[in-house]
Amino acid sequence: MPLLLALLSFAHAADLGARDLSGAPVTLTRTTAVVYWSMDCAACVAALTTAAGVGLPVVAVSTDPASARARLRPFLASRGLDLTVVADPAGDLRRRLGPPADGQALVVDASGAVVERVAASDLADRLAVSVR
Repeated sequence: MPLLLALLSFAHAADLGARDLSGAPVTLTRTTAVVYWSMDCAACVAALTTAAGVGLPVVAVSTDPASARARLRPFLASRGLDLTVVADPAGDLRRRLGPPADGQALVVDASGAVVERVAASDLADRLAVSVR
């Protein structure tokens, strides 16, 4: 169970190499679900909702164009989601971590390494078992 071992490993903190919407660096202090999404992708928003309910920190990486940045937080708030949001319209973080499929989450450990890629349909089952 490599995912379980990774989820229990919180020894290091890694700078994700991205900034949240307020401009603060995003630092991982424990294993985190990183979910790429856009406001027009229903599967991606569903993956965010699922990830938020599992008990791990979630970094929501928006692939929306830069012109949509001001609408990201209100969009998530209207769905009851209060997450760390990174705007990545140029795809820099996506290239660095490796591109997942739409609605897929990356499980990233505290050192910044991608531990697993999880399909949205499996997200709750794969992550919930490991968080217990």
